[in-house]
Amino acid sequence: MGKHKSQFSLFDSYVNSQESSSNGIRDSEYIPLPDSMKTSTLLEQIGKEHHWSEEQIDADIDVLEHNRLYYIHELRELSDESWKVIELLPLVKDLLRNALDPTRKNKHKESTSYSDYKREKKLRKIEEKKRKKEEAEKRSDKTVDISRGDVNKDGSGSSSNSSSSSDSDINEKGGTEQVKNTPKVFTGRPIKPIGPNRLRVHTQDGSVFECDRLCPHKKVDLSTWGQVVGHTLVCTKHNWKFDLDTNGATKGRSVNACKVNEW
Repeated sequence: MGKHKSQFSLFDSYVNSQESSSNGIRDSEYIPLPDSMKTSTLLEQIGKEHHWSEEQIDADIDVLEHNRLYYIHELRELSDESWKVIELLPLVKDLLRNALDPTRKNKHKESTSYSDYKREKKLRKIEEKKRKKEEAEKRSDKTVDISRGDVNKDGSGSSSNSSSSSDSDINEKGGTEQVKNTPKVFTGRPIKPIGPNRLRVHTQDGSVFECDRLCPHKKVDLSTWGQVVGHTLVCTKHNWKFDLDTNGATKGRSVNACKVNEW
């Protein structure tokens, strides 16, 4: 390290600038390092302040000299990209750059704080956008559900209104009332006993029949074993079938079926 020592020290400017920065003196009052100061002198003084070994200081000086950086003004010419490729430890680079410009540290802090602020602001915007999107989707789903309900209601209402209006038009023009011949819907079991010997049978199209309760084959109770398929009464015990439209006769035997007007 002795080979890099000069006859006089120019580091007083650096020390004064550090003291000015720490004492809160305005940036314009610090004394900049002279351009003619050797980089080796600056590194030696920084190394002493941080208790580095002579080997470490000499190694850092060799890196600077390898990159032809002998004087302070040459360090000032370096761009950010050039600083990145110099093979010095990040700490050494920061200390050198702060020595060249003591205000850089504060600027870096302000820049970092502003970057954090911008990042937080961006995150808040993303969260706000996501929240609004979720609220819009909820409103959309709710609107769809309501509209479906309204369609059903309106559809049935409009249907009934149009039907009633058409009926009234027919009544006014033709003078006769037209009633739709819609079969009654039977929801229970279509076979119902009406006595010990007779049944009442209801078909899907609304027709009503009466017939014998007992199957003429083996006297099985058709109120229990009977099923209705169209206009046919089926005894599921032995699969005998009786056509209700033709007196319910099959294989020479009959359940004596007859059609009635209502249930």
